[in-house]
Amino acid sequence: MKVKCQFHKNTEIFPIMIHFGTSPLGNRQYVCARCARIREFGHGKITYIFKNYGYINNGKRDIFFHFNNINKKLQPSVEMPVKFEIRFKDNGFEAINVTQTN
Repeated sequence: MKVKCQFHKNTEIFPIMIHFGTSPLGNRQYVCARCARIREFGHGKITYIFKNYGYINNGKRDIFFHFNNINKKLQPSVEMPVKFEIRFKDNGFEAINVTQTN
């Protein structure tokens, strides 16, 4: 899987990120060799849905997601296999770019 650093969109350089292991959350981590920013990707199954949010279990822990962070065409359901990216926030983290896997 080739991952590009999203920070360099407005420059001529769009470096490919380097896989450097598994995070404490149980997801794959990538680092940009140019700016050292980290992106984290995972997969799992939706385990809980309520109104406009839910949780994905990646085999290690439950990860929060909001319906604003899922593919617009996706109708999430419990036990649906998904892949996602982690966004780190001041008060924790959440799954973004949530899409269904086969």
